[in-house]
Amino acid sequence: MKQGGRPRREDERPDSAFGELLKEHIRRVKDYTQAALAKEIPMQEKTLSEMVKGKRSKEGTTLRRDLRLIIRALHKRGALLTLDEANRLMTSIPTVKELDVRDPEDAEIIALFEKPVTENEREPEAAYSEPELASSHVTTPVNEPALASLQAPASPAGQAVLDETSPQPEVIPPPTRPSPPAEMLARMGRQAQLRPWWYAGLVALALLVILAAVLVMVRPWGSCSPNPHEVTLYTNIDFQGSCHSFGPGDYELARFGLDQQVSSIKDPHAAYHIALYDKAKNFFYVDKDMPVIPAEWDKRADTMEIEKHRPTSCHPGTNGIIAFLNPDYSGGCLFITGDIPDLAPLNFDGVIVSLQFVGSYQESKQLVIYRRPNYQDECGAYWQDQSDLLQCARLALSVRVLPFTPPSPIPTVPGTRAAGNVAPRAILSPPGAGAVVDGSVQTQWIGGHMVGLELKWPFPVTIHRVVVWDRRQSDTDNNQINKLELIFSDGTATGSIDMISGGPRCADSTFPARTVTWLQIIPVDASGTNGFREVEVWATTGPQYSNNTCVNKVTVAQTVPQQS
Repeated sequence: MKQGGRPRREDERPDSAFGELLKEHIRRVKDYTQAALAKEIPMQEKTLSEMVKGKRSKEGTTLRRDLRLIIRALHKRGALLTLDEANRLMTSIPTVKELDVRDPEDAEIIALFEKPVTENEREPEAAYSEPELASSHVTTPVNEPALASLQAPASPAGQAVLDETSPQPEVIPPPTRPSPPAEMLARMGRQAQLRPWWYAGLVALALLVILAAVLVMVRPWGSCSPNPHEVTLYTNIDFQGSCHSFGPGDYELARFGLDQQVSSIKDPHAAYHIALYDKAKNFFYVDKDMPVIPAEWDKRADTMEIEKHRPTSCHPGTNGIIAFLNPDYSGGCLFITGDIPDLAPLNFDGVIVSLQFVGSYQESKQLVIYRRPNYQDECGAYWQDQSDLLQCARLALSVRVLPFTPPSPIPTVPGTRAAGNVAPRAILSPPGAGAVVDGSVQTQWIGGHMVGLELKWPFPVTIHRVVVWDRRQSDTDNNQINKLELIFSDGTATGSIDMISGGPRCADSTFPARTVTWLQIIPVDASGTNGFREVEVWATTGPQYSNNTCVNKVTVAQTVPQQS
């Protein structure tokens, strides 16, 4: 626990331009929070917070995918309504470009803005259209002065003000969006003209509804019914007095009648990290039950942030599937040996990013990932290691383990001299690059800046797929191959292939089958000292997979003549 000074969360960074713009959109919807947005995407709260603080700004498939998910969720909530707003949010991260209709996934987002948002797609507070606003202003009849005095017109932020200097035959109030209770009163008043004998009863009923709403909004609670699975704040020590329970998110305690009222905190199973802030933005951290808050922080907290504690260690078994929090099989993990209908009780909901199969589960089991609990809304099925789940990353809320039979080899014609992965049978140039064909992505060959690799066979081979793994990132050298090109002995080439250097750092490229005697792998956009961990060249017959996997699948529809 710490206290004093400015908050150090997110390395003391202020919100980035993206973060400020995102929060502007979130504030458009009443009671909408950053935590609620992360849950709807779904995305780990910490990951979204890193984006808000500018800690995830490098362009890549994963970042662009997350931005599309954010835009989709904001649009559904009615917090982001136009394509211009979507592009402004995208490009507020300097390395990210606007939505491109040529990209199928971008095109899906663009299509959202080609049709009007329906009432069901928006939150009630964002669903008023201009015609509705205009029609909500009615002339108060002569016999309704009492009713009119009961109405409290709303004054939404940003409301246009009439030009008082322009000549007007009559001063007309600017359009305002009436609150639902006010609309109810107006409608009942008009009906009361026809039925005056029950007018008083209707008005009394409406006033009771308004009073109940006000009490719900501003109460501190006189009684306490805490949620045993959430953080609960209490107004007295030893978990006594009025209370309220909170899930992950950012909160202004005044909205719950708890500003400068908190004296004890319940953190069930120490599952949450809680940060309390006073009005001067000094902070105090809580990571377990606290029956008595220290005197200097008793009844001092003004705002609060809550995050779930996620596993930080990994102790897998021998036979099963290891699910990791981070790409490249890193971070905390969960060892899976059977079906899990709900990952939330295991504190692993919406966080799985990479997978590794070990022991008897290799080539015999597959893991099916679902976006909802109880095996609803399938996202994808995997039977090999995945360094980054990409489109299914951070979406798993339930998983199922099913039997799996690997694909059979493609039959080989008698007399065929090479089948399956033919890379180990090639002569390599430069010499000494044998690590790239040893079958392991744990070894590597270092060639030099922009140095390519040639594989040459003593007989023709018919191939249709090449998989290339870049070197791992070095701590001392910004080594990465951003793009490469495959050149074939028949005079054709693939053109530029993206290695996603900020993500998987590999490319699994499929192209029309061709018979060749040599293949060159040439970096065309790279930095630092380059090389490769592994290269696989697959013939059109025989086995078609290895224990190495690359999640970046690239299809080259047609090769082009090699440019001299």
